[in-house]
Amino acid sequence: PYTAEIEELLRWLNKLTHSEWLPAALQYWGRYSKQPELLLRFLKDLDRLSVGLLLQNLSHNKRSERYRQLQMAIKQEKDVYEDSSPLQLSETEQHTIYRALDGNLYANVNASLCKYILLRLDTLLSDGTATYDLPIISVEHVLPQKPVSNSEWMRWFPGGAHNRYVHRLGNLVLLSQHTNYNANNYDFAKKKMVYFSNKGFCPFVITSHVLHADKWTPDVVDRRQRELVNKLASYWKFSGPSLHIVRGA
Repeated sequence: PYTAEIEELLRWLNKLTHSEWLPAALQYWGRYSKQPELLLRFLKDLDRLSVGLLLQNLSHNKRSERYRQLQMAIKQEKDVYEDSSPLQLSETEQHTIYRALDGNLYANVNASLCKYILLRLDTLLSDGTATYDLPIISVEHVLPQKPVSNSEWMRWFPGGAHNRYVHRLGNLVLLSQHTNYNANNYDFAKKKMVYFSNKGFCPFVITSHVLHADKWTPDVVDRRQRELVNKLASYWKFSGPSLHIVRGA
């Protein structure tokens, strides 16, 4: 039971840039291998914790200490699903994570974590049916990082608006590296044509949303930002100032 869900969670955990979560997972698995419903519950919370610690930009030592505490709790047969457990994220931690997702994500976390978050989003938006066959995937800014001064981008994002929006989740998509290079600083209409140059097909659901926009303005990015952040917050049960998630809901 739950084989597909358990394997999917393990695949995502293995895509993280560290394996600090692994000893705790093995320890829990050794104790509860005959109770797959508990393994699934644990891996869901471990996935949430592992991503949450990275989004808080905690040091390797602080993350390692948290996992050590979790191992001790498992060894001592404590209830790891209590709010005070090291497996769970405090309300303060959740708010910090939510703010990280809702802020300048691309600038504030490393590139691999940003790509990871976008891939998780893409899977959620595709109801888990997305597959990634491209050998190289990169993060693309729809509003370019360095737009030409007389471009339509600067008319849509005048003054300091460019800096406020360019690195936010709502402005980011996934592309093959080849397509990313070709898209570069094109105006929006031409960028859309490059994104969907393969007979109107794009393998990433998160990127295909761009096709439906006539313009790429602050209002569009704001709306997309809310949708994407709330999608992640609902999945991982992160509570924030504009979304309150009740654990177990």
